[in-house]
Amino acid sequence: MKVEVRYGTGISKSGSCEEAYSGYMVKVDQEQKKVYGITDEKQEQLDCPDILEQLLGIETEPNSQKYLAYPLAVGKTWTAQVAEERERKTRNRRANVRWLNLEYKVLAWENVKTPKGAIGAFKIQVSGWPWGQQPPTYYYSPDAKAIVRLREQKERVTRIVTLLDYSVSR
Repeated sequence: MKVEVRYGTGISKSGSCEEAYSGYMVKVDQEQKKVYGITDEKQEQLDCPDILEQLLGIETEPNSQKYLAYPLAVGKTWTAQVAEERERKTRNRRANVRWLNLEYKVLAWENVKTPKGAIGAFKIQVSGWPWGQQPPTYYYSPDAKAIVRLREQKERVTRIVTLLDYSVSR
């Protein structure tokens, strides 16, 4: 998968694992999921549950985004309460939590262009996005068993995730 992060004026890189590389690979072997950051020279195995959430749609910890709820069908909706940690420096605490009530809706079935070619996918949109930006929209393909495109904006940061290639054993 390719990850493009665009920062607005005055925003610095966060250094979080899902922004550290422009490319990632996820290998699944006998139910074990491993994430690799890709550079021109090498692959580095990472502990980065956010990539698993954004590509495979799985919840890796309680109160994380619930990108998928099976079975998917056009018109299906689901909700999730998601914790948004906001960094705040006080003497006793380093972070506070704001709870977001998000609603997910499968809007349509569309053909999505990817570098590997067009693939059929469910178009899903999130409502209740608190940052005053366009709500996230993403596409899940049952053939790829993955989210093939995701775009989300938080404050002045835009993340675009695109599946470059996949191989699925049947």
